[in-house]
Amino acid sequence: MVEIYTGLLPAEEIPYNGHVVDNREDYISIRQLIYDALSQDAEVQVFVRTRVCDGWFWDIEEYFAEIRVINYSPFERLKQKLNIQSFPSDFPLSSEDVVQLGILDLLDPLNPVTDVKKWIVEHLLGEIWATSMPSWDHFSKLVHWFVEVEGEPSPSLSAFTDQIIKGWCSEGPGSLRSAYSRLLENPKKNAISLLTWSALSPYDEFREDWLADETWFSPVLVDLAGKIDTIVLPINIRRKLDPKIQSYWNSKLQGLIDD
Repeated sequence: MVEIYTGLLPAEEIPYNGHVVDNREDYISIRQLIYDALSQDAEVQVFVRTRVCDGWFWDIEEYFAEIRVINYSPFERLKQKLNIQSFPSDFPLSSEDVVQLGILDLLDPLNPVTDVKKWIVEHLLGEIWATSMPSWDHFSKLVHWFVEVEGEPSPSLSAFTDQIIKGWCSEGPGSLRSAYSRLLENPKKNAISLLTWSALSPYDEFREDWLADETWFSPVLVDLAGKIDTIVLPINIRRKLDPKIQSYWNSKLQGLIDD
């Protein structure tokens, strides 16, 4: 049996024993290899990684029952993975995006996927991004997500995330819409700033002075500190604040000693 996999992207990895067509010169030698395999009743796998040659094997499939030409493009593999017949008409990812984002490496779903975009966002970014209805609880979790995650969503996902963010900023009461809009103007910085302000609530009369000269801090969301759950701050932020907190308690302790 000879299996010819077409539709691969340049440089995609293939099985160690597979034969590759990367250019027209490869095509000529692979054709001969296929004929040799047929005469010897050998098993051969061929992977076509250039679109120029994708359609050049149709003739031998017609004449030899031992040959199968298989569409192995990223989109076709993703359809099989998700057990779907087609993608939504507004599906924004390219074949390159599907491979680069590692979508094909995700665990296969147990059931057919009914909302492809939601499934992709949920599995690449987390359940928080699969929520379409905004709420204060969701806002708090989103703040935590931006603090905890390394970096920000891949630009390749912007077509998904922009649409989701637009929904968050247009639904719910005015104060909630405003909260999402303000957070997402500079999400990482604003999320860290909000959690820091909330974490320093026991030092209410000092925290404004403590943070005034910190370039990483923004007061954009401090009025929302009561809306979120406080978590442990990132270690780099704690290191910046520890001397100030320690100085505060040292002065308190000294006051008790003096009394």
